[in-house]
Amino acid sequence: MTNLSASHFILFIVLIIAVFQDIKTYKIKNKTILAGISLGIILNLFQNAYPLKVGLINKIIVILVLYIFYRIKAIGSGDVKLYFVCAFFVEYSLFYKIIFISFVLGAIISIIKLIVDKKFKFILFKFFIYIRDLFYGRVRKYEVEKDQKKSVIHFSIPIFLAVVINFCI
Repeated sequence: MTNLSASHFILFIVLIIAVFQDIKTYKIKNKTILAGISLGIILNLFQNAYPLKVGLINKIIVILVLYIFYRIKAIGSGDVKLYFVCAFFVEYSLFYKIIFISFVLGAIISIIKLIVDKKFKFILFKFFIYIRDLFYGRVRKYEVEKDQKKSVIHFSIPIFLAVVINFCI
């Protein structure tokens, strides 16, 4: 188990607030995101853990990649912004691990939710239709129907769990 610093504790608090907001409203407030980014920048300046300029370039590159996932509706805009908050609290090699682990956890949670809701076969069928249509250029993004909102997971939870796993192992 790694030593948890004050910056880790602050990131946990910001993530917990974001998770509760996401569960309650399906949105993460911009105030929470701005507070997290501000605290992350301030801590970076005082701790001087790694050059902010180099770290910022890496963060922007990763966020641009995550933006693609947002554009195809794989994750929400609040989730992309939440990743950006995390990026200010960890070095970029750990940040990549957080992204990877959160996507694995998100996939596991999604599959479990689909099985419990007895929608796995239906969604799998729709997924293959979507891939086929995407291959033939018939579709550009995945549309989530209003009644499918119950099938959507709160992706802030896998992000939070990925951070906990990375800090506690």
